[in-house]
Amino acid sequence: MAGSIRHFLSRRYFANRAKAGVVGRDGDIRNREGLFRSGREAVEAYQLDRLRSLLRHAGRHVPYYRELFTDIGFDPEAIDSVAALADLPILDKTKIRAAGERMISEALDRSTLRKNASGGSTGAPLQFYQGEDYDREAMLTAPLFDQWTGWKRGEPVCLLWGAPTDLARYRKGRQRLRNWLQNRFLVDAFDVDDGKLEQAVATIRKRKPVLIVAYASAAYLVARHMQRHDVELDHPPRGVLCSAEVLWPHYRELIEARFGCKAYNRYGSREVGMIGMECEHGTMHANDTGIIVEVENPDEKGVGHLLVTQLDNLAFPFVRYRIGDMGAVGNTECPCGRALSSISDLTGRVGDYIVDPGGRIIHGEWFTHLFYDVKGVALFTFRQTAMSQYIFEVQKDKGFNEGEFGHAIKGAREKLGPKADVKVEFVERFESTPSGKHRFVINECPELVTVLNEEKQTSAAGEPVGVDGR
Repeated sequence: MAGSIRHFLSRRYFANRAKAGVVGRDGDIRNREGLFRSGREAVEAYQLDRLRSLLRHAGRHVPYYRELFTDIGFDPEAIDSVAALADLPILDKTKIRAAGERMISEALDRSTLRKNASGGSTGAPLQFYQGEDYDREAMLTAPLFDQWTGWKRGEPVCLLWGAPTDLARYRKGRQRLRNWLQNRFLVDAFDVDDGKLEQAVATIRKRKPVLIVAYASAAYLVARHMQRHDVELDHPPRGVLCSAEVLWPHYRELIEARFGCKAYNRYGSREVGMIGMECEHGTMHANDTGIIVEVENPDEKGVGHLLVTQLDNLAFPFVRYRIGDMGAVGNTECPCGRALSSISDLTGRVGDYIVDPGGRIIHGEWFTHLFYDVKGVALFTFRQTAMSQYIFEVQKDKGFNEGEFGHAIKGAREKLGPKADVKVEFVERFESTPSGKHRFVINECPELVTVLNEEKQTSAAGEPVGVDGR
């Protein structure tokens, strides 16, 4: 009875918020889904129209792009196809940092913009801004893609999540009330020792979520715990939506077996939002109405570095942004009927797990979030070398702040406990890996058996990736 009342109240809550323009309206979601199914020509026309608007705005109101377009003789008014994007240079984190506030639109009230930062799992943490246009589109696309799993608004959702910024926001009084009204509950994915896993399973069994949104490795750990203790769900969810990390085949197999439903792969980032979503037939579809995905220097299989143009964020445009992942893009026809391009051979973020001296498992991205606001840290790797030994390898940048850095290191030591031996080593530079990616967290402790990777996984470039620790 309590669940039915909450479901009813949640539906009313979403309806009222939609009327107020705070969340996407059900009608708008249906219209967007209709566009997806209206044919490739219609989707490409919509995409091109939004690209024109973005580049016109950037050329008029964003100093970085205004100067760039003038320097290279690029006329955004002459855009007649998405292919014209190839006339623009690639954007990366180095260029964004060098441009600074020249990346921010002069046409928008700065007080209405929201400051955000990347997690640092595919590149050094990066600060940027997002505006109301970005938020409106996110409010539409997030529930749209969630509904591909069979979930409907108002039905219970479990978040197996762990970004500190998200957790802090979710736990505030007003947000806690919203979570209750939205019929969703949070399970912290950063600290997942055996006791926490048991508690997570108990909460899921009690609350009976229709949808679970999770870090891929967190869902895998919960599924592994269920397997070890021979636990089954009396009320399986309709889907487990995995994000933030690669959904490796052995992750998917165990998640689907223990949760009793399909595991869906969702691909996105803090910088550009939703990039792709897997449909019920297993195709990873690009979010073509919100982004454009290109492949830089594809190999014979079509795999290369992915470049993303975000069509919604006029406040801080990302145009041909090298996101740090590799993959291939095509126009594969899918039985689902959606006329969206496909993303395949995706090598995305891998969140290693670190183990403290007492055996507690800590999600590796917890350590990357320590450096969100530390000035002068270009790159770093947090490496576990033994059961109680850890090394922070750090490459300094201009404006290095000893105090902020020391505070971050203190936070890591406190997290790991008094028995942890945490050393800091400054390096001149990090060598690039064959895939072009930088691993921010590496567990190479020889005494630990493999938990997250029971078999070696290999990236598109042949580089072993994943977690070698428990």
